[in-house]
Amino acid sequence: MTTIGPTRMSRFFQHFHQGNPGIELTVRDATLPGLLHDLERGDLDLAVVSSPRDLGDTFRTEPLYRERYVVVFPPGHRLERLEGIALNDLAGEDYVDRLACELREAVMAACGQRKVELYAAFLQRARGLGRIHGAGRARLRFHAGIFSAPERITATATGRPAG
Repeated sequence: MTTIGPTRMSRFFQHFHQGNPGIELTVRDATLPGLLHDLERGDLDLAVVSSPRDLGDTFRTEPLYRERYVVVFPPGHRLERLEGIALNDLAGEDYVDRLACELREAVMAACGQRKVELYAAFLQRARGLGRIHGAGRARLRFHAGIFSAPERITATATGRPAG
């Protein structure tokens, strides 16, 4: 999945390879629907995914870890002064709409339910954690707007949970 990325999984892959030298492991990045489709067809034996919803009885699922999504904004942004950030605090902000984000629909639905309008000033079509991380740093450098992202990629930025 796009936000799980190789950073979190790389140690697992290394240990798996050392403990199972005769097994080939192929890693590829794809969308949640694409991975689920390939699992159903039998083209994949296993998929590591992040899903905003329950996958039902079709698949056996095991949680690997939990991670919060946070709002990321450039240094000096008005949100930096707030102790906590409510979804309403984001109304009217220039928003970087990450089109490949698996939680995009959930974020947009929450905004719709609470009548919070975000201005999609920029669209990001790139996928993959490395591209998100690099693009995130570029957005912050050029003050392109706020965006939501997994908490772990905000080490070089200012990020806070919003709810």
